[in-house]
Amino acid sequence: MDFVDGCFLLNKLVTSTGIFVDSFVVFKNSLAKKVRIILRVKSSKNGCIMTDSFPEITRGQNVLYAAVKSFPQSPGIYKMFGKDGNILYVGKAKNLKNRVTSYTNVSDQNYRIRRMVSNVYGVTFTVTDTESDAIFLEADLIHTLKPPYNVLLKESSPFVSIGISKNHSFPRIWKHRGPKGDDEYLGPFSSVKSVDEALVNIQKIFQLRTCTDSAFGKRTRPCLQYDIKRCSAPCVGRISCEEYQQAVQNSKEFLAGKLVFVKDFLKNEMFAASNELNFEKAARCRDTIRRLEKLPNIEKADFGSLVDADIIAIYQQVRKEEERDLNLDNVSDKEHDLSSNNVSGKECDLSSNNVADKSECISEGDTVELAGDTSNNSMLEDEYLVVDYITPCIQVLLIRNGLYLGGDSFFLDKHANLSSPSENMASFFQQFYLNKKPPARILVNCMPADVDLLRDALRTKHTRTVSIECPQKGNCARWVSQALNNAIQHSQYETAQTMDFSDNLLRLAQIFKLPKKPERVEINDNSHNQGSYAYGCMVVANSEGFDKKSYRQFSVSAHKDDDFSQLGGSDFAMMEEMMTRRFRDPDILPDVMIIDGGAGQISAVLGVLAIYDLRIPIIGVAKGPDRNAGRERFFIPGRAPISLPEHDPTLHFIQRLRDEAHRFAIGTHRKSRSRGLVKSQLSEIPGVGNMRRKALIKQLGSVAAVKQASVEELLRVEGITRAIAESIYNYFH
Repeated sequence: MDFVDGCFLLNKLVTSTGIFVDSFVVFKNSLAKKVRIILRVKSSKNGCIMTDSFPEITRGQNVLYAAVKSFPQSPGIYKMFGKDGNILYVGKAKNLKNRVTSYTNVSDQNYRIRRMVSNVYGVTFTVTDTESDAIFLEADLIHTLKPPYNVLLKESSPFVSIGISKNHSFPRIWKHRGPKGDDEYLGPFSSVKSVDEALVNIQKIFQLRTCTDSAFGKRTRPCLQYDIKRCSAPCVGRISCEEYQQAVQNSKEFLAGKLVFVKDFLKNEMFAASNELNFEKAARCRDTIRRLEKLPNIEKADFGSLVDADIIAIYQQVRKEEERDLNLDNVSDKEHDLSSNNVSGKECDLSSNNVADKSECISEGDTVELAGDTSNNSMLEDEYLVVDYITPCIQVLLIRNGLYLGGDSFFLDKHANLSSPSENMASFFQQFYLNKKPPARILVNCMPADVDLLRDALRTKHTRTVSIECPQKGNCARWVSQALNNAIQHSQYETAQTMDFSDNLLRLAQIFKLPKKPERVEINDNSHNQGSYAYGCMVVANSEGFDKKSYRQFSVSAHKDDDFSQLGGSDFAMMEEMMTRRFRDPDILPDVMIIDGGAGQISAVLGVLAIYDLRIPIIGVAKGPDRNAGRERFFIPGRAPISLPEHDPTLHFIQRLRDEAHRFAIGTHRKSRSRGLVKSQLSEIPGVGNMRRKALIKQLGSVAAVKQASVEELLRVEGITRAIAESIYNYFH
């Protein structure tokens, strides 16, 4: 039986049971000569399973009926709560009473909302003056609380800006990411590398300072940046305030792409200084012009009338709601037992014409697995062929002052495909512009829902009029099309990555006989240097990849230095302490743990789990003979150690997980060791204890400044006598 036959028989199953399929996966296994079709039920004909699949939905409806009696007919936001008081959903409304009442009519709601209503145990509201005010209040709560039933943007690094301090005679320039203060910020830029390169060029060409105001105020002589001609040493008066301020202005023009303007200005300054016999200033202008001329030519893209604009395009696979026309012929009446409450894992023989014919036993959201013989099929390897899911992606291109500053891709969560592109675009606007000032124009390929309301909300929050346009032709439409192409490419890549992790997690469950496909995998490792700077680290992976925001590190203080040596440098003791702290008060539990180690580490983990009465599957990964990759042995409690073939994809997947844990653990250890080595340089000086060390750092700013300080400068530090100052000076010289 080939893939087409399998899909045909799947269609007969769908037809006979009267269900609509939300997604399905076909898995071929050449070794077992089986084909497995895993489908997820979406709904049934005539809506016969819409409420049966959620026994608690009537209770949830009653909760909403009781709550809306006290709701006002005013704009605002509402929050729905689960059984344990956790927030399930945050929404906004022009009329709170009508909006919340609409959730009680579950026949008009999609699968996500019906499931949410079945879990609702309470709902509250907050009234706002206008619906526009509710938009960003809702976005702020979604960003802070991350309710599971809201459409969320997956975590993405914030854009980078270049900051220039305002309230200082000699402004500082630096790379900035995060909330903005009262200073001036240029950008935003999507590429950190481009910002780093721009800062280096500004230092080389305009010689602006990058040191903190604290370090600036304590300098008595030029620092190393002045010696390598990357700073004009304003801290010690090597440049006038007026000349430095002009350099700051020139750097702004440089970042705006006005190189010709900057060169012409510097030439005029050079000639004027020369005529005034101020040859030092003229030489500085000449050197700046030469450095500008050494830069590679910057080609300006043709943005036409676009000066300040964001170009936003969404790519999303829209699911069709209508029933497909399926062939009803030759459907066998023979039934297979799918009456179990848990239909996942039930198998039917696809090599015959037998299909399930008991639609009342299948509920929405259930997973049904079918299997058939593939002995006549020429399959060469295991692979998933079809997955009816594409990760929705929104691409943003930034244009400022007519220059392209880069772009970024934002991926929506698993609920997004159940909403329309216009609804997802509106949700993106709320979250993206929550803390970002929008440009004058925003070009999109799909107008967001309630676009007039969004315009009013943006004008109210950011005190500027914003034009949201969907161009159909011309130069603007060309750039929107380019943003859409980027969104498609990034969506396909993210989907492939997600499928890779999801497939491998399923194989992991099959090979190691886990009770279910793991949704959260924790990989644990530790790192130390003969017991010092010891850290235990935890890496988390799920079906979408590595979940870096859930990574954790444990400083194993009980096993540092002498204490750790007394334990014989025991990795087992480190693992025991790490697991004790991990499960002492857990907020979430893993479906499986992978431990870097063998029987000893497994025993330590099992001891901790027994204390807290937890039953979590554990897989120990021990390096094979000669510590060669590909020859690992896997330890599972209660079973003999096993090995996997050298080229097995599951082996490579586990190696990938373990290597990520190695990287995180070793990186954490090295950072701690570096900090310790820096501190030890002062600690090793006779007569310098904790109090004097803190005083030195507070007064001089850094260990490097202490090294360069003279005896007289050291004497100005509180608590430093002449004998101690001479001891410090002699130590570094």
